[in-house]
Amino acid sequence: MDVSVSGAGAINYEDRLLMIEQQELESQQGHLPPEIYCEFIALYLLQGDLNNCKLLWKRIPTEVKADCAELASLWEIGKCLLKRDLSGVFQKCNGHAWSGVTQNIVDDLKCKHKEKCIDLICKTYSTITAESAASILGCSVDECLTLSAQLGWEIEQDRKTLRPTKQQRKANVSIDNESHLQKLTQYISFLET
Repeated sequence: MDVSVSGAGAINYEDRLLMIEQQELESQQGHLPPEIYCEFIALYLLQGDLNNCKLLWKRIPTEVKADCAELASLWEIGKCLLKRDLSGVFQKCNGHAWSGVTQNIVDDLKCKHKEKCIDLICKTYSTITAESAASILGCSVDECLTLSAQLGWEIEQDRKTLRPTKQQRKANVSIDNESHLQKLTQYISFLET
């Protein structure tokens, strides 16, 4: 996943997160502009790093939180994720007009969350009502039925009951053993010093 940052070209979300973390450390009094805080929280949410997101929210100055509606809206998404409110995440993502880079990150977050919800439904339910699935997926019943057909789920005659099929697991990506060994060696060396 890439994000275009003004003047910097397309960069990886993980790299951008590291840049913002470094920027926060180097800034005077550890404060950033509100739009950077928005991007910061959105990136933590996208990565599923709710602990760091929560800690970031606590250290953002109160006046910045009060003045930036987008920041508060992002935190609402974070609270839904913390409470495991699946449909609430979609409602909060769709309930705000996001700006620039934040819009791209929120769009990617919605896609990632939808994939997780689909996987959860497949693992959890042998049958589910279309209404319940639509609620979990944050969409209308008609959209849910269309998505179900695309996923190859059985749709009963009454069009009210779905039979999700188990998703095929993607083949494990080959692991670069040499890089893992190097990281482990560095970690052990660090512990020994």
